[in-house]
Amino acid sequence: MQIAFKCGFCENPLVADVSLQGQKTICPVCGKHVIIPSANKAPESKKTVVRLPRETPKEAPPPEEKAIPEPQEEEVPPPDKSPHNLEIVVGWICVIVGTILALLLPNAKLVYLTFFMGAFLMSCVLFVRRKILHWIVLLLCTCIPPPLLMRQNIWRNVAPPPSAPVQVVQAVQEPKTSATKKQKVVIDKDGEIKVVPVTEPPVSQSARSAGSGRASAGQSAPADPFAETVEMAQKSNRSHEPTAQSAEDQYEALLKSQDDVPPLIPEDVLASTPMGHDPDFVWQKATAAETLLPGDPAPVVDIPFVVYSEEGNKETYSATGRMGNKGDLQFDQGWDIDPHTGSTCIYVRYASSEDWVTVAWQHPGHNWGEVVGGFDLTKARKLTFWAKGETGRETVEFMVGMEQAQSAVSRDSLRTTTGPIRLKKEWKKYTIPIEEMDRSRLITGFLFRIEGQGKPVVFFLDDIQFE
Repeated sequence: MQIAFKCGFCENPLVADVSLQGQKTICPVCGKHVIIPSANKAPESKKTVVRLPRETPKEAPPPEEKAIPEPQEEEVPPPDKSPHNLEIVVGWICVIVGTILALLLPNAKLVYLTFFMGAFLMSCVLFVRRKILHWIVLLLCTCIPPPLLMRQNIWRNVAPPPSAPVQVVQAVQEPKTSATKKQKVVIDKDGEIKVVPVTEPPVSQSARSAGSGRASAGQSAPADPFAETVEMAQKSNRSHEPTAQSAEDQYEALLKSQDDVPPLIPEDVLASTPMGHDPDFVWQKATAAETLLPGDPAPVVDIPFVVYSEEGNKETYSATGRMGNKGDLQFDQGWDIDPHTGSTCIYVRYASSEDWVTVAWQHPGHNWGEVVGGFDLTKARKLTFWAKGETGRETVEFMVGMEQAQSAVSRDSLRTTTGPIRLKKEWKKYTIPIEEMDRSRLITGFLFRIEGQGKPVVFFLDDIQFE
């Protein structure tokens, strides 16, 4: 009995003896090993399943690697070679702003010196970056202007305004028959200096001849009304006989001689002149403070010591000092509308909306330290004053003492300030304590300073005194 089956690989029909069932045979067509199926199962199914050994599975192909994009080179912009770098711009801005502030606000040294310091730092940065030309120019513009501006501001604020010379006598020569018209300087009862006209007899022949001699020598000078008096004073001392020298040489010889120099115009002779007979002429006696010499201590004063109480009262300090924008200042010590006490107070109006102005009470008047003056206020503990504003929004700074120049003969022993104060619309008392300070000499007893506030500033002062 035979078994018919097919090759499981090539489907070729095969026939084998039943005794070989379950054994392996080789397919003559494909050469593969085929297992001969059992005979009892062949009629039940037309299909024969042949189990073959598993073949080694083929290795799966490796997964495809994703392509990594190559890095692209970014274009780097070239460095900026322009000379207008940040440090140069900032440095020049600091120089320009600092110079403008130094001209507009000369006392705000901390403000404009900060800008010059910033310009100096920018010049150091330029030096590190080896920009030598810009460094040199910026350094010169940083170091030269500040000392010049500070020196100009110091002398502009400290130096007193030049006083115009007073022409004592002016003579107008007329013909012999007419009297000579002259002007003279007198001191009235209130101590004020006035120039008044006076009519004197015609000039003598000797004085006229002396004047003609000077004119012939090329000197254009008026006749000396005291020529005869000077001649008499010189003749009174035999050791000083008149010579042909000029008047200046004679005075210089008198000063250099070892003998006692007689007064050129004695008081009794001066009293007999028309000036001495004037009803408004008074002898002004020197005060204790005016007889002081450099180095002498200031006179001690009692307390309370009044600086201002009423117009017309004897002043201890005079409000003669002016600094800053003086042209826009209106200052009236005889304001009679709503004073704090008495009948008058001080009216102050600063018309400018910018800049600044300062008023100082000095002893003696116009004393910026060139002459000996001031008082010893050791007994005082504070300075008090009353003030009010026109609208109640005015800001004013009040001070005691100031800094004098290096060449000053005498100086204030203290300097203190209230700082900017916003005034009220009603009268209010303010105090500046000085108890812990050196009060041995005060030339400048009281000051106030007004800064521009965008509109005119008006305020009032009264009853200023040391207590």
